[in-house]
Amino acid sequence: MHAKQLGFAWSAVAVLWVVGGALTAVRIRLNSVAASAVVHAVYNGWIFVIIFFYTGAFRHLDKLGGR
Repeated sequence: MHAKQLGFAWSAVAVLWVVGGALTAVRIRLNSVAASAVVHAVYNGWIFVIIFFYTGAFRHLDKLGGR
């Protein structure tokens, strides 16, 4: 699902595979989908904060292009 969203940028897809593995480990270790959902929400929130500051409150989204 995310591969198409990321334009098949395989390095980013690989990162999401690792994150997915971590979420799976949380699910198995704690026997809780809710715990995995909380970790997922925290991860997404952290990415949001990083992008927010990196782009100057989303005013310079061109910085995300990597060029």
